[in-house]
Amino acid sequence: MLVVTLFTLNSVLLFLSALLRSPSITGFQSNIFQDKALLSLSSKWTDNIAFKSFEEQLCAEPIDIVYTWVNGSDPRQIEALAKVKDELDLEHENTTGLRRCNSTQNPAEDNCLKDDASANRYIDNEELRYSLRSVEKFAPWVRRIYIVTNGQIPSWLNLDLPKLKIITHSQIYANKSHLPVFSSPSIETQLHNIPGLSRRWIYLNDDVMFGSPIWPSDFYSEARGQRLYLSWPVPNCAENCPSNWLGDGYCDLACNNTECDYDSGDCLNSVSMRNDNSNWWWANSANKDTPNDNYCAKGCPDTWIGDKYCDRSCRQAECGMDGGDCGANVVWESMGGLPVTREDKNITMESGLRSIYFNLSIPENHEIISASYDNNRLVRSAVVLQKSKVLVVVFFRNTGNANVTFDLDVKAPANGSSVAATPGEPDYVFNFTLHFEAVNGSGTSTGNVSSGNVTTGSPAKRYIGSEGTVDSPHPHPIPDISPDPSPSSLSTPSPTSTPNSSPTSWQTRYSRYGATATSPVFSGGATTSTPTTKKQLDNYGESLKYVNKLMTAKFGAEARRVPAHMPHFINTPVLKDLLDTWPKQFDETSSHKLRSPTDVQYAFAYYYFLMNQKIDYDFDNYFDEHFDTDKDGELSPNELRTLIMTMNGGAMEQSLYLNFREVNFVLCLNATNTTNSTARHANVSAPVHPLEPLSVDLNSTNSSETNETVTNTTKPPPKRKYTPDEELPRFTKEYIKNCTLAKTKIDTFGKKQKRNKYEIIETDDVAFVMIGTNSSDVRKALDGIRNKKHKFICLNDNMNHSNPHSIEVVKVIQEFYKSFLPLPSSYELPPNVTNKYFYIEEKLKSEEEIESRKSVIYKFVVIMLLSLFCLATICTRTSDSFNSRFGNTQNERNARIKRLNQL
Repeated sequence: MLVVTLFTLNSVLLFLSALLRSPSITGFQSNIFQDKALLSLSSKWTDNIAFKSFEEQLCAEPIDIVYTWVNGSDPRQIEALAKVKDELDLEHENTTGLRRCNSTQNPAEDNCLKDDASANRYIDNEELRYSLRSVEKFAPWVRRIYIVTNGQIPSWLNLDLPKLKIITHSQIYANKSHLPVFSSPSIETQLHNIPGLSRRWIYLNDDVMFGSPIWPSDFYSEARGQRLYLSWPVPNCAENCPSNWLGDGYCDLACNNTECDYDSGDCLNSVSMRNDNSNWWWANSANKDTPNDNYCAKGCPDTWIGDKYCDRSCRQAECGMDGGDCGANVVWESMGGLPVTREDKNITMESGLRSIYFNLSIPENHEIISASYDNNRLVRSAVVLQKSKVLVVVFFRNTGNANVTFDLDVKAPANGSSVAATPGEPDYVFNFTLHFEAVNGSGTSTGNVSSGNVTTGSPAKRYIGSEGTVDSPHPHPIPDISPDPSPSSLSTPSPTSTPNSSPTSWQTRYSRYGATATSPVFSGGATTSTPTTKKQLDNYGESLKYVNKLMTAKFGAEARRVPAHMPHFINTPVLKDLLDTWPKQFDETSSHKLRSPTDVQYAFAYYYFLMNQKIDYDFDNYFDEHFDTDKDGELSPNELRTLIMTMNGGAMEQSLYLNFREVNFVLCLNATNTTNSTARHANVSAPVHPLEPLSVDLNSTNSSETNETVTNTTKPPPKRKYTPDEELPRFTKEYIKNCTLAKTKIDTFGKKQKRNKYEIIETDDVAFVMIGTNSSDVRKALDGIRNKKHKFICLNDNMNHSNPHSIEVVKVIQEFYKSFLPLPSSYELPPNVTNKYFYIEEKLKSEEEIESRKSVIYKFVVIMLLSLFCLATICTRTSDSFNSRFGNTQNERNARIKRLNQL
């Protein structure tokens, strides 16, 4: 009996011990200890003078990493991709008559569509293995890693680690009809649906890795917001139509098409083109063999000059110090210049000049309302700096014997005011002509440029923006540099080649940026070509144009740039706002099984939405939070000053401040509070600019004598008598609400305020290499990375792996990987050990079978234990009954024997 009981108890103890050692129970105990630790830690964050936790501001919240990965070498993947491509090709051929190019065809020559879903794009070079090594080495603070696949599993991946999880497409796609999918833009639209994903996370392609230690502050900080790494410009919406022409108030012929939304509305309801010296025409240069030079310096395309971004590669004299984008002081300090007066009609200069600035003798209070020049084959770009009245001109490399005339229309102040009146007809024209004389008597270009047929008579562009830019973004080198002929002698043009005009030049520009960012010694040797008919860019380039068009329609035209190829930091709340803004476009992108020209490019759309997202404006909240600092419901003179300076964007002269306050607040409130006031009266109308006050003669009681003119914030208006601070009315919130002029100004300013903080970062820490089949070029680029050890590295496989030279290139890449990250990570299986599963469903099925077997074993053990317990109970009872019966009989016999003995 005792033996049976001991055996039963020992079995129960063994079962409980095994149960307690199970992962679920262990995890439960671990969670308890972690909760206690966090509770202790949270008390430390409240140990401050405010007795409240600032943990969110002082510490980075948990951040996950999300990878997208596919093994294009998998036969099952190849077969599925080919099936989808055949179905889509048949559909596309029925609608357009075009089929997808094969490996030997060229879209421009064979009238076929470029294959952006080529199997070469998905060949696995084990980039993910080395990317994970870089995460473990340089970003060990990451919480979890999610790898999104179509179900494939890397053969070398250790799946037993709790911090790594494979996510399948079916787990994150809400609309299962979109599956299967072979398009990364489609997959990207669903990444935020990963179960358990952190609020802020980092998205990486498998060909992206870290090259040196990084921290969350490399992506985001509470003080400065998100750090945005921008690279090269988005391709133009149409040939010869740069982004700074869109929505500038002029109808531009090159932009008057559906792709550019009819010049962002400039050409809607337009009767005719502007009739002035801009010469809206193109010359026919089909018979001329002219070189194609679209870069003023290495890494600086002409369209970057004067685009309101300070570009490091353009900040040199050959590019006019980026056309003043880096500041007028940089132009004055680093370039040669000449003062020019209205009497200087002819200026002679030596040939070979690359750039110069002209200090125009135009009064500060005069306004340049338009500008043009007449020799676009000589001038690469020209920019007017409105505030400083400086003209920055960049010329082509060899000017030869040539002339160019500049015409600037200037508006003078009206009625003796200190500033120019409303733009209209110019009061005078400021013009002068440059005469270049070749020192050697020859105008022959000696530059090393590619050849191609380009248009040489593209028109100069009249454009005056907020900085008064005069930009001619159709640069063309100069074999013949005589002034442009008259418009009557010109004929219909042939298409023009620009950095954005053809797939060849797009790819060249794309790879040039990558080479420049990777290594200063790398140089490309590709040539550009001029198509005879309009051709689409690759799907990636076309989709960038598509998203740029969406952004322009929503936020207005601007020169946008493509995010660098690197890890992208995503804030899920901002991303969801983006998805809610364009739900139809994102759903269509999700439905595309292969890349499409109408894909929403994920990072590009996210970056520019984040930069342009406005606050949820409410007047009451905005007034209370930003201006009513003492929370008494009204603005003191001190608070009112803060409001005006904030709206002005900086300090202003005291007289300007008083003038602005008097017109926009004092007079308005007095008129609101008194219905029949005669003490102070002025006939006031709204200023032309929200922050430009009106000069009002407060001493005059006759409204007809009131001098109503727009003042200039750069010079104080004439002295006036203003209301002293102690006599100011009470600027309560309700009074300001009833003052249309003041409230409109505050509303206009408040609605423009952006919700998200951000800073644009130079791409010095980003290395991007477009891998081709030239092993020498690839080795040179990778050596640049070895030297600098950039924080973010992307090796983009653009090889044709059927090319025999690709074998050598792959060898070079593997050598680089092994030298850069030689030690295996914990995410890898030991050498010579591979996963026995190729797909996650195989692993899940096996795990289900194992769990099923475990369940059967557990049930069997429980039944056996119960059986043993019951058997032991029955045996014990039987023994007691036997002993009881046996004992009673023996006692009776003993009693009988005892009685007999007594007798």
